[in-house]
Amino acid sequence: MKKLIILCTMVLTALLLISSVAGCQQPPVPLPAPPPPFQVSATPEEAHYLPGEPVEVKFSITNVSSGPITFDPYPPEIQVRSVSLDEVVFSIPSGTQPLEIKPGDTITLEFSWDQKDKDGKQVPPGWYFDPFSGYDMNVPAWILIQYPQGAMEKTIEPNESRAVNGITVTLERIELTSSGTIVYAFGTLSGYPVPPGISTTTYSMEHVSAEYSVDGGIVKQAGSPGMQYLENGTRLIWDRHVDPIPSDAKELIFRISTITLRFAPDRPDELVVGPWEFRIPLD
Repeated sequence: MKKLIILCTMVLTALLLISSVAGCQQPPVPLPAPPPPFQVSATPEEAHYLPGEPVEVKFSITNVSSGPITFDPYPPEIQVRSVSLDEVVFSIPSGTQPLEIKPGDTITLEFSWDQKDKDGKQVPPGWYFDPFSGYDMNVPAWILIQYPQGAMEKTIEPNESRAVNGITVTLERIELTSSGTIVYAFGTLSGYPVPPGISTTTYSMEHVSAEYSVDGGIVKQAGSPGMQYLENGTRLIWDRHVDPIPSDAKELIFRISTITLRFAPDRPDELVVGPWEFRIPLD
């Protein structure tokens, strides 16, 4: 009987030791991705043009590895995209031959665009980007086609609020410059039903989509805003290449179409539909 007790004690001790060691094991830390064997740059990274002026961009690729690199096909397809319309307006097909770059060597790819779209028409003023995105690269050159009459430059502080489906959005400020438009808004869950067990909604806003138009013209996409989470709500800032406003414009319509909420990690995203619409006189 005594031997049986000792044996059981030894087995229990071994099991506890194994459990302790297993509990101390940490999940493996993922290794950082190796750096690419090349460096890519665009010149200029950002440039402003009047309508009709030729756009010239030069991409440089440097082999920073110890062995040769082969790009196939070369050059890659190059596309010019409208930022506000989120569509390709012009493209150049890829080449058909491979190209090898030796270690330490640099090659250049020159791109020229006459500001015409795929139908041969002049593109409207606004922001465009020319992404050199082949071979897992993403190095855009930002291009602004300016208004012939110039852009509006002033700051407007509407401080107007709209409440839709229990969410209140206040349009605080609009900064109009020659290179773009920056919009500041503030959102609060004033009456939205909060799930049981949720004590704070500080980080509830996860994604916001918005669009805008000038004088009843083309509806453009404002993209997703940056977010500042504060104790009483979320500040929304659209400042990523939103188009400038022409100097002779009369009205800006800024419309927040949807807000995606996330109350907890185990709760799926919940889409709240607006719109929260603001009509801003400009003259």
